[in-house]
Amino acid sequence: MLPNRGARVARWSVEDLEEIYELRSMLESHAAQRAAERMSAAQVDALTELCEQMEECARRGSRRGLLELSELNGRFHGLILEAADSCRLSTMLASVVQVPLVVRTFTRYSPEALARSMNHHRDWPPPSDLGYRNGLGR
Repeated sequence: MLPNRGARVARWSVEDLEEIYELRSMLESHAAQRAAERMSAAQVDALTELCEQMEECARRGSRRGLLELSELNGRFHGLILEAADSCRLSTMLASVVQVPLVVRTFTRYSPEALARSMNHHRDWPPPSDLGYRNGLGR
């Protein structure tokens, strides 16, 4: 906000968005690793349930279903971030996730991209990575 000039809307170039996605990918990978080492059995069950709900929304394919999918996806990633247990990581991710999620939503995904996204959610984390610290996995 500029004094006596009001608010300005940021303009994002393709390069800006590509960099944000790259940073997001690196931070989310780190969060996923931390979460896999710390996640409780109840959290694993909650992720599984969220995956099932997300897949149902994706199957419906309606705009309403995809908007619901977006909300469930936020909960899925929030649960991973909660299990990662890092305030700094949460803050850093919050600063790079908001912009691209507004620009690129599930409603813009092709059917193939949507199926790939659902597979990525379902495949995470590998069972051997779960609960390392809690003795649930390895």
